[in-house]
Amino acid sequence: MPKKTLERALSVILNHALRAESSFYRNLFAACTVPTHVTLNDVERLPFVTKELLVAAPFSQRLFLPLTEADSVRVTSGTSGKGVLLFPRSGHVKRPWLSERCSKVFSYYYPYSGMDRSVRQHGVGHMGFDLEHPAATVRLALQYEPDGIMGPPAAMVAFGQYLEEKARARIIYIQLFGSRPSRAQFRALHTLYPRARISWDYASTEGNGISALPCETLEKLEQNMMHPCDSHFLEIIEPKTGTRITELDTPGELVLTTLFENNPLPMIRYRTGDLVQWVKTPCSCGAEATFEMLGRVDFDRAYLPKGIVLASELEHTLERFEHDIADDFELHIYHKNNSISLELLVRPQRQIEYAAIAEHLLSLRISPTLRLRDLSAEGLLKSVTCVSMPKEKVLGRRVTRIVPHEEI
Repeated sequence: MPKKTLERALSVILNHALRAESSFYRNLFAACTVPTHVTLNDVERLPFVTKELLVAAPFSQRLFLPLTEADSVRVTSGTSGKGVLLFPRSGHVKRPWLSERCSKVFSYYYPYSGMDRSVRQHGVGHMGFDLEHPAATVRLALQYEPDGIMGPPAAMVAFGQYLEEKARARIIYIQLFGSRPSRAQFRALHTLYPRARISWDYASTEGNGISALPCETLEKLEQNMMHPCDSHFLEIIEPKTGTRITELDTPGELVLTTLFENNPLPMIRYRTGDLVQWVKTPCSCGAEATFEMLGRVDFDRAYLPKGIVLASELEHTLERFEHDIADDFELHIYHKNNSISLELLVRPQRQIEYAAIAEHLLSLRISPTLRLRDLSAEGLLKSVTCVSMPKEKVLGRRVTRIVPHEEI
């Protein structure tokens, strides 16, 4: 979107939010001067909206339109903390290939039912399931005979492991949401569902639906890259300082602003908690920007004495053991006296050499110029061990890749 067009859209949304009956943004921006004609620099000086602010604000303060104008009233999934009661209007951006591909979709609710309206607006039949009851889910799938499935990557893989080959061959479309798919999950999905086209997008209840989509080139690359939609203004910030990041290949937290009118709750500089980075656009579709999804700020990243460990880098480092360990491995980081000890928890798929995996982990990239073994050479890394996971995780649930522990 051209800069002047974007600033004009931001001006409309900000002035609407400040003049509406709702006092939410008047209270939040009380200490700021918001001009009638807003620039990108003006936006950068505004405070952020956080999940904590939304939870604390009375329901009436967050309602910018009559409740009858909302499509639904629901609580967010709560994957990163307490859920927020919201009342979104969907349909500003639609999943472009859903109605072209499917007649009946089987969807993992995860855990709200707002997905039903989103699917049915495409003219597609829809039924939900829950993997906490896998046997009943499979019986339902055999009767319903879906040709498309939707849900988090781990749930889609787990679901396919229960289905017989004939039922899996019927699936021609997979829509992923809820968490970032790993490369191993992409490969598993292709193996389980050989006829399926796999698609994904960036969507949230807080953002009133889809904020970013991959073009067909990005979809084929399967590297979690997407182009922002014109319905949203997206920023990336340094999580600790809140400073805007414009450089390529620099991880930060995604911040979104909704640009469409008639919104029951406009989101202005909402901190999503998602970890992303701007990347060089590898396609010729004409999109002005591309970002790569890296995971969650709280779950998929941790600071080390020098550098940062990212879940995406951890997954890449352990790819050579893809057939030896399950895809739900976790890295625990223990801080003590300005040094760290690492413990990798894995679920073996066959007999493995734990010491060999721990040794290979030293090649983990923690900055453009540093590997984990460099910390060991400087005495900042005391030990790296690999052990068996104490218990199996619930099928289909999100994996917490990186678990930092406070200094002991």
